[in-house]
Amino acid sequence: MDELEHHIEAKGALAVTKVIESIAEIRGWGFFAGKRIDAFIDNEPLVYSMKKGASRMEAVHAELEKLFWWKLHHKFFVSGYWWGTKENFRADDITRTEMADDCRLLRYAYVQLWSQWGPFDADLMASSVSAHSNLAGEKLPFYSRYYSPGCAGVNILAQILKPGTYFCFPPKKMVTAVVAFLASRKVAIKIVLITTQQKAGWLARVHGSVTGPQILPPGAVCSFAGETCTDIFEAWLLTL
Repeated sequence: MDELEHHIEAKGALAVTKVIESIAEIRGWGFFAGKRIDAFIDNEPLVYSMKKGASRMEAVHAELEKLFWWKLHHKFFVSGYWWGTKENFRADDITRTEMADDCRLLRYAYVQLWSQWGPFDADLMASSVSAHSNLAGEKLPFYSRYYSPGCAGVNILAQILKPGTYFCFPPKKMVTAVVAFLASRKVAIKIVLITTQQKAGWLARVHGSVTGPQILPPGAVCSFAGETCTDIFEAWLLTL
C-alpha cells in the first residue's frame, strides 16, 4: 500500500522490476540468460536514470540497484526507451485505475454475505492483496485482471467456470459485460454481485433468477487507501 504514495518515477521503476520478477517466478531466472529486454517507458527521467544506473531518488535507486544485481547474476541486459505519452495512450487507458473503481468490501460486510448466500468457491475479480478469504481465514481461489501471485487465472472474461457459488465485485463500468459473460456460460452457477446503486439495465442480461438488491450499510466499502466510498452499494444474488 505504501507504493500508492510513491512518485510517478518510482512507480515506473517498480513496474519494470515487478514485471521481470513476475516472469522469473513463472519461467525461472534461467529464461533471461543471454537476452536483452527492451523496456518502453513514458517517463523520460526514469529512462535517463536507467541509463546512468543510479538516481538521486531513493525509491528509484533501490529498484535500479536491484535490477543491476539481477542482470549481473542472471546474465541479461535491460534497455530503457522513452515512449511518449501520446504514443502510450492505449496502454494508459487499460492500466490506469480510476478512483471510482478502486474499492473493496470490508470484511464484516463480506462475512454477512457469506453467512447469507455463501460459502463462495472463488473471488472472480481480485488480486493477491485484495482477494477475500473463507471464514477460517484461508484465501479463496481468485481471478485477477493481470497476473498476480497465486491467482487461479487472468481475466475472468476468458475463463470457463465450474458449477458453484462465486463472489464478484467488478468495476462499475464492467458490471454489464461481466453479467452478460457469466450468463452466456451454459453452467449452473450462483454469483453474489456487488454493484453501485444504478439503473439495473444489466438485469436484462440475466437468464435466471435474481435476488436483491440488498443495500449494504454505509461504510461497508472503502478505497484501497482506506477512505470510505460515498456511493451507495448493493448486493445481488444471481442464479444463472
